[in-house]
Amino acid sequence: MYLLLGGLVVVVLAVVWVMSVVRALSSPPLGELPEKPDAIVVFGGEDNRTRLALQLMADGAAPILVVSHGLQDNYARDLCDQKLPFEIMCVEPTPNSTRGEAQMFAELAELYGWNSLIAVTGDYHVLRARTYLGRCFEGEFGFVAVDWPYYSRRILIHETLGNFQARFLSRGC
Repeated sequence: MYLLLGGLVVVVLAVVWVMSVVRALSSPPLGELPEKPDAIVVFGGEDNRTRLALQLMADGAAPILVVSHGLQDNYARDLCDQKLPFEIMCVEPTPNSTRGEAQMFAELAELYGWNSLIAVTGDYHVLRARTYLGRCFEGEFGFVAVDWPYYSRRILIHETLGNFQARFLSRGC
């Protein structure tokens, strides 16, 4: 009887967790954007993130663009080889993870004296990226997110596990 009740509790908690992740994926808290950010930072991923950041740069949103995984992503790598009307930094995080990216962005901010950032990522990734960036970077930041047209089972599982790790297992920066 207790085993059945315990199993039911686990299933209910799992369903609630997945529903909360799906809600967070579909309408993530972006936060207010800083008025004069020191840099725009792009969490590695699909090309649309870099394209959105370039649009922000073209609008004069910040003087520096930092692209994570710039050397692995073909679109970003080609961009990093170009002469642009703004400074671009293409960097590789260690470790190669969302947490590693947040640590790297915070280290760059400390090195260059940045106090405010605009972070760009996919809407399904904002919750986890916000968690880590908030732990690592002490300045002001807001997110701009690329809309993802569908949430596959892979994304739901990956983000559910990633958010669980960020919230409960990887407590520090």
